[in-house]
Amino acid sequence: MEREFEFDPHPDYVEGFNEAYILMQQYPDLADHLAKAMRQSERGDGFLDGREQYIAEKAERMPKWLQNRDVEGKDIDPDKGKDTYEPDR
Repeated sequence: MEREFEFDPHPDYVEGFNEAYILMQQYPDLADHLAKAMRQSERGDGFLDGREQYIAEKAERMPKWLQNRDVEGKDIDPDKGKDTYEPDR
């Protein structure tokens, strides 16, 4: 989540943000459970925002045909010639 701060964020917010981002890389289920259990605090707010930031960045890196598959409920095949590796012969 992009926030514009006119001042430096609280150190607890930054710590929670970074913890969530790192946990989402290795243990997304754990991060989801912790996000639900976090109470309203600077660290909790940072944790929730860090989790959301990781999800947003992951969605940006995902190919469009994978993003739309679950949303529309239909399979969309990728372009056959796109993003494929063919060795030189």
